[in-house]
Amino acid sequence: HGKLLAEINTLLKERELAEWRDDLDDLKERRRLLEQITQTLENINGTHRKLEELKIGYESLITELLQVTEEIKSGTAKKAGLEKDVGHLETQVTMLNRIRDLEEERKRLEDGKPCPLCGATDHPYAEGNVPAVDKTESELKCAKEQLKDISDRLTKLHVRQVGIDKDIKQDISNTQQHNAALDADEKQCMEAFAELKIETTLEMRQTRISSELSTVQAGISEFSRVIEEVEGKNKKEKKALKSLEMAHKASLESEKSLQEIRHKQET
Repeated sequence: HGKLLAEINTLLKERELAEWRDDLDDLKERRRLLEQITQTLENINGTHRKLEELKIGYESLITELLQVTEEIKSGTAKKAGLEKDVGHLETQVTMLNRIRDLEEERKRLEDGKPCPLCGATDHPYAEGNVPAVDKTESELKCAKEQLKDISDRLTKLHVRQVGIDKDIKQDISNTQQHNAALDADEKQCMEAFAELKIETTLEMRQTRISSELSTVQAGISEFSRVIEEVEGKNKKEKKALKSLEMAHKASLESEKSLQEIRHKQET
């Protein structure tokens, strides 16, 4: 019994078991805060990576937007030129068809003699001087095809431009959200460091927390071991004490029985 008490006192180092339990609870709470900071630091690192991805994506979108805008500008200019060409060719085709239809009137035209309709003496479209309509119509067809191609291309470019604008706005919104989350995590981290009374730098805080967590975990293991051993020895001590009490009680009962026997023999 005395040996167990001595062992318990050695383990407790002249402190109460309740104090060891309180200290263990404090260490567990410190570990909880350290693990919370570890998770927050992981969140911060993840947010920084996401912000970097958003930055790269934003720069890529801006580059593409500039390219699309420039292509729309040049395409619009080209379209305007083609529209002008088509209009000019349509006028030519209409005029040539009209000239070709005035077959009888052209036969009466003679160079140097005034036209009965306009009075001109120069007749570029007299009989035998009519330009080929087929060539002009072919040029008109080709110009219209080019105009359609550039119009279709511009439509797609405008759609892409709207899409890029939307993506840029979403990118900006996501960046703002991640920056807000980053600020909140940094604030929480600073408050936790202050509560734990840990001083460190931004560059070393991850290493500092890992080291502190290892130290706390070692303390928890040691305190848990001591408390477990003391509780085990306390149980043994109580059991030994109970055995002594039972033995003492049995001894008293035996002594009482002997006294009763002696008393009967004497009487």
